[in-house]
Amino acid sequence: MRRLEILHFSDVHLGVESYSRIDPATGLPSRLRDCLDALDEVVDLAIAERVDLVLFTGDMYKSRDPSPTHQRELAKRIARLIRAGIPLFMLVGNHDLPNSPVRAHAIEVFETLALDRVYVAGRPGRHLIETPSGPIQVVALPWVPRSRLIRHEEAKNLTLSELNQRIVEMVTAIVQGYAVELDPSLPAILAIHGQVYGAEYGSERSTTLGQDYVLSLGDLALDRFDYVALGHIHKMQKVRDRPLAVYAGSLQRTDFGEEREEKGFVRLTISPDPVGERPFCVEWRFVPVRASRPFFTLEVDASTSDDPTALVLNQIERNAEHIRNAVVRLRVKLTSDNESQFRVADVRRALSDAHYVAAIAREVTRHHRRRVPDALAEQLSPLEALELYLKSKNVDEGRRAILLEHASRLIDGGGVA
Repeated sequence: MRRLEILHFSDVHLGVESYSRIDPATGLPSRLRDCLDALDEVVDLAIAERVDLVLFTGDMYKSRDPSPTHQRELAKRIARLIRAGIPLFMLVGNHDLPNSPVRAHAIEVFETLALDRVYVAGRPGRHLIETPSGPIQVVALPWVPRSRLIRHEEAKNLTLSELNQRIVEMVTAIVQGYAVELDPSLPAILAIHGQVYGAEYGSERSTTLGQDYVLSLGDLALDRFDYVALGHIHKMQKVRDRPLAVYAGSLQRTDFGEEREEKGFVRLTISPDPVGERPFCVEWRFVPVRASRPFFTLEVDASTSDDPTALVLNQIERNAEHIRNAVVRLRVKLTSDNESQFRVADVRRALSDAHYVAAIAREVTRHHRRRVPDALAEQLSPLEALELYLKSKNVDEGRRAILLEHASRLIDGGGVA
C-alpha cells in the first residue's frame, strides 16, 4: 500500500439561510452560495491533489427535506469527484434523517443510484473502499435515533439517563462487533456522527447537551483503528492522539456562537509505519476555507458621550476591515440622557459594507429619579420647584435663567414677552 491521502469534512448544512440576502443574479440566498463555495474548496483541492478518498461525516443538509435546488447543487459536486475517479464516503447525520423510519434519508438517492465510487452509510456497517493507492476499511456509525435502537416498550420505564446509557451500550457493542472483523493488514477508519466525551461544544451545546447519548471513545476497540473521523460538533478539534480522533467541524459559521471558530476541513495521510510500532502512521493538518463567512460583534460604550452617534461611527470606521463582507451585530451602551441623540439610520448607512447587519442593539441605562421629600415639596414655591427640575435635567445656567424669567411672568399674569 502506498500513502493514502484523505480529505475529511463535515456539517455542510446546505440550506442554512439565516443572515442571507438574495443574489439578484441567481435569486438564491447568499448564505447558500457561501456553503457551496466552501464545499467547492474541498472538491477543488481533492481533484487538484488527486487525493485517494473524500470522507464526509454527516449533516449535508440543514433540512431533512432538502429542496431540489440544494440536491442539484450537491449532485454537481459529487459528479466532479466521480469524473476525477475519487471515491466519496458519506455518513448520514441527524439533519439528514427523516422523522419516520420508513421515509428515505436526505442523501439516500445517491445510494439508490449505485453511483460508481460513491458510498453512503445510513446505518452502522463495515465498508471496504478501493482507492487509487489501495484499499481502506471504514466502520460507519451514522446518527442513530433512539427510536431505531430501542423499542417503545423497552424505553417507557427508563429515565432519560438510563435510556442514554442503554443506547451507549448497544452502540458500543455494534462498533466492537465490526472492529473484530477488520483486516489488520489494511488501514481502518472509524467514522462517527455524534457526541463523544472530551469534546468541546460549539454553539450547538445549548440544544444538544443532556438530550443525546454521549459515546466514550475508549470503549470502541480503538486499537483496531488508525483514525477516528468525527462529525456533529461544529467546532474543529482533536479529541484524542492515539488513535488520532478529530472533529472536522463545520465549513461555515451558522450563528454568532461560532464567531471565533476557524472553519475548514482535515487533510490526512495514512502510510506504513517506518518504526513498526503500529502497522500504519497518521499525519494530519487542518485546512481553513477561504469562503468561510466572518461574523463580527462590535461593542461600543457610548454611555458617557454627548454625541453617541459620532462615537459609534468612529468605531465602525476603525473596524472597517472586520466589518467588510461580514455578518455584523452592533451593541451600544447608552443612557436615558443620550439615547435620543443616537441616530440608527446614520449607523446603518455606515454599516453598508457588511454582508448583513444582524442587529443594532441598544443597552440603555435608566437613571432613577430622586423624589423630593413630601415635607420639602410642600414648602417649595412653583419657581423653586421648576428650578430644581431644570437642574435635575442638567439644563445649563444661562438657559435656566431665561426659562425661570418666562415662568415668573406667567405666574404673575404678565405673559411671555
